[in-house]
Amino acid sequence: MANAVWMLSADSTQEIDAMESYGSDRIGQEWFDQRMHVSHHIFIRDPFQDYQPKDAGSWVYNNGETYRNKFRRYGVHWKDAWNLDYYIDGVLVRSVSGPNIIDPENYTNGTGLNKPMHIILDMEHQPWRDVKPNASELADPNKSIFWVDWIRVYKAQ
Repeated sequence: MANAVWMLSADSTQEIDAMESYGSDRIGQEWFDQRMHVSHHIFIRDPFQDYQPKDAGSWVYNNGETYRNKFRRYGVHWKDAWNLDYYIDGVLVRSVSGPNIIDPENYTNGTGLNKPMHIILDMEHQPWRDVKPNASELADPNKSIFWVDWIRVYKAQ
């Protein structure tokens, strides 16, 4: 199961992922268990097209430790349409700036990530991962509940 804190525009064409966790204690899942995904998407809905950076920097490595064993603080500073900074536990872990990484396909016609977005907190199965939870994992609250202590949102004045 993936845990995520993300934002999505009302028309579902722009997305910012403050964190996406694909961790699992299953054998063979160590790579995902030691990384946090921070990224964004720009979509065209018809016909469907999806741009998302695919560089290694979008997977934040945790020095061999898992992210799932304690509470963490995740953040994204959406500076403007062309600049995002991602934080884990108060540490800057990734910065993306400019059209070449925000929207190299020009799906936004030169406007970047400019639409208002709402916040989503969810837990879901990602079919591309092909790691479906079994009945015992779904029954275990340590594996089937996405614990969130608080969310704080700031708006620049």
